[in-house]
Amino acid sequence: MTYNIMRIAKIKDAKQMADTAGHNFRLRSQPNIDNSKSEQNRILWNNLNMNTTKRAGFSEAFQKLYTDLGVAVRKNSVLACEIVVSASPEFFSTKLDEDVDIWAQNQVDFMKKQFGDNCRVAVLHKDEKTPHLHFLISTEEKTSKTFKNRHQTSVKALWQLNAKRWNPDFLKALHTAHAAHNEHHGLIRGQGKAGTVHKPLKQYYKELADKEKALN
Repeated sequence: MTYNIMRIAKIKDAKQMADTAGHNFRLRSQPNIDNSKSEQNRILWNNLNMNTTKRAGFSEAFQKLYTDLGVAVRKNSVLACEIVVSASPEFFSTKLDEDVDIWAQNQVDFMKKQFGDNCRVAVLHKDEKTPHLHFLISTEEKTSKTFKNRHQTSVKALWQLNAKRWNPDFLKALHTAHAAHNEHHGLIRGQGKAGTVHKPLKQYYKELADKEKALN
């Protein structure tokens, strides 16, 4: 069986932003990257027109976005959520390059439909053994506040950062919807188990690399 894969992590500070940009835009070297294939990577979506040539590109773009909206960024705010999408290594073993591109665009379509304008970045990596995409989702949402005085009542639109909806129920539903979206690719959803602990992305990458090494 070939499985649909999705991993999610919250980004809470500028350092995490810089680390994410360094990896996604290949601004740092890693032993599991085949540099001869890095030119095959693609930025499929970037609606903030962020600078992809420096590690501060993510944080600068998000800072401008939130400043322009008048968002108050607090110390414990979740600045963005990163979603990594892939599939079992076996899924890609028989795929042509154009097949991978079609699969990748399908993932972008899903994320844009799911998150709308909050879907800010989509990067396709083909220079690791298993193709995958990184999505960056901003967490701002529009709310309203009512102001009253003796003469009138007014409603003002406000923006705030809110990642409260990214709770276990939301993530489970997102996994299910994403797997259903990919059924036509022959991918299925893995079955969650009670007590399962969410793994950090670094641990996921290590386990995926170990699995790929075992298959070779």
